[in-house]
Amino acid sequence: LAPVGLLTAFQSTETIDEVARASSSVTHADPRATYGAAAINLATSLLIKGEDNVLDKVAAWLADKNPVLSQAILDTKTMDLKDLRTSGYSVHTVQAAFWALHHAKDYVDGVLKVSNQGEDTDTAGATAGILLGAKFGLKGIPEGWRNGLQNHAGLEKLAEQIHGLAKTGIEG
Repeated sequence: LAPVGLLTAFQSTETIDEVARASSSVTHADPRATYGAAAINLATSLLIKGEDNVLDKVAAWLADKNPVLSQAILDTKTMDLKDLRTSGYSVHTVQAAFWALHHAKDYVDGVLKVSNQGEDTDTAGATAGILLGAKFGLKGIPEGWRNGLQNHAGLEKLAEQIHGLAKTGIEG
């Protein structure tokens, strides 16, 4: 999700939707997963552009396309951490990411709270990390976490290149 979200961040909502769902359908063709990918990427775009009320905007966009996901995102506003699921079911994964976006005080807080729920921790934590990274930026991710990644310098360079392509308006 992250590279596609970054690449399409400055495109139209229709392009974000189309590219995200096409990318997701390679491995996760169920509409809950494809629209979940589109929701994450639309939120990424809105966050990168400094938009407010991202959660409400994404839920409204989804309302007629996938009401189950739309409601799951809206439910995060009042959901307690103890009620959050990270089972690997796409609705749970998307909901966990939006829960972190709404409730986390910083990148680490959100990623750890979601990841420490158990179940499918890598997927839930990574998906939450996409939205939290878009919200808090690269400086919000602890340097030790970034430097601990294999080929971290190459990954950062690749992200910068993808972001540069996105800003030039080249469609993926």
